[in-house]
Amino acid sequence: MVCLCHGISERKVRRAIDAGAMSLAEVGDRCGAGTICHGCHPTIEELLDVAVSVRPRTAFA
Repeated sequence: MVCLCHGISERKVRRAIDAGAMSLAEVGDRCGAGTICHGCHPTIEELLDVAVSVRPRTAFA
């Protein structure tokens, strides 16, 4: 469980990130995690950091 306030699992947070969430606010908008006490912010930030480090970079023309 990542967000105890809302009962949000790590899987649900990862799905939000996989769907394009790139910040704490976007994760909160997509699944609700991190929107009440903010105690889970460090864990969500770690999940975001990992996801960003493994995402392929997009070439801009």
